Amino acid sequence: MPQIGNLAADAFSNLLREGDLHFCVGPYVYSLQSNVAKVSEGLQVLYAGFPLATQHDFRDYRTSVRQSGLTARLRHQAQFLFEHQRLFGAIPLHQAYAFLEWGMNWCVSVCQ
Repeated sequence: MPQIGNLAADAFSNLLREGDLHFCVGPYVYSLQSNVAKVSEGLQVLYAGFPLATQHDFRDYRTSVRQSGLTARLRHQAQFLFEHQRLFGAIPLHQAYAFLEWGMNWCVSVCQ
């Protein structure tokens, strides 16, 4: 099964930006979208050995960490979204990758 680390950096960034990055973490499949460079960098390093999901795999969690809107850009903030819903307040942009990790853990602990 192909892994995240097998993707070229530009292909990985495009999949992530478009919301087409689907990967397995244990028994769960995450669908992830992000336009934040720190999120892309963190995923490529820490999840390089994780398998990509196939087109036919059920997506357990659809998540996003993104910077959207003029206010978020001016304040250098990012948001975590679950199923296109903003459930938490914005965080500083430099903490976006940590927010993704927290959000992924939140999905597993709350949404089962």
